[in-house]
Amino acid sequence: MNARPAVLTFCLAGVAAAGPGVAAAQTACLPLEAPPAGPRAGSPFVTAHAGPVRPFPDAGAVPPRRDRRAAPDPWLGEDKGRHMVASFALTAFAFGGANAVGVDWPDAGAAAGALAFGAGIAKEMSDRARGGPFSARDVAWNALGIGAALLLASRAR
Repeated sequence: MNARPAVLTFCLAGVAAAGPGVAAAQTACLPLEAPPAGPRAGSPFVTAHAGPVRPFPDAGAVPPRRDRRAAPDPWLGEDKGRHMVASFALTAFAFGGANAVGVDWPDAGAAAGALAFGAGIAKEMSDRARGGPFSARDVAWNALGIGAALLLASRAR
């Protein structure tokens, strides 16, 4: 009786750019076989044989864009705290950096607030460019984080 060796297939999946705004899923698979019985039987070595590239069944398909306009944007959504904390942190670091190089309070606060607000607007514009909505509520939470950081900075001076 001629026994077939056990075959284990190792696959790597990835996404490659197929054109502007188009991504294609790709998979490269490599069948791994145990060595045949013989002088090296029981050896821990595994031989690899290059196999054909097997793409995902939907390779090249672009997932449909979600229509986020239909999704609600609640004031207390899960991402609102992240917006506030990120704006607070960016404002605090920018304020600290400006103070470290000798910029006084009013100018350092204005620069830090403007930097964090600009970053929040840029993030919302990026969401919009990717098919999502521009969320004024996210911008409001950004402003709350900026205000909290500037209030803390004004009390600490």
